[in-house]
Amino acid sequence: MPSPTAFALVAAGSAAGGVVRFALATWLDGRWAGFPVGTLLINLIGCVAIGWVGAAAGEREWVRWLVMTGLLGGFTTFSAFSWQALALMRDGRIGSALAYVALSLGLCLVGVWLGWLLGR
Repeated sequence: MPSPTAFALVAAGSAAGGVVRFALATWLDGRWAGFPVGTLLINLIGCVAIGWVGAAAGEREWVRWLVMTGLLGGFTTFSAFSWQALALMRDGRIGSALAYVALSLGLCLVGVWLGWLLGR
């Protein structure tokens, strides 16, 4: 079980990441009517950032908790998804990586559609 410090770091990072995502998406989407450019750019920024932090953090768990899980997790979960897919590829598990990507996209699209149907 992670320590209370780990939970506090993840919580603080998540709050900050969510606020930054909301502000940036609101600002960007207001300028590009009809296309979610804010979400697209946030996902791209988050993916670049998690790759850089993941490589640079080394064994410093507090950085992973605060920045990777917290800040970037609150900013975009797409970065965590992409980091996990990359980890599978780096481990030589290309088939597993492709299955993870396909299942994530397919199942999540079906899930959001089902949720939408239920919510109507």
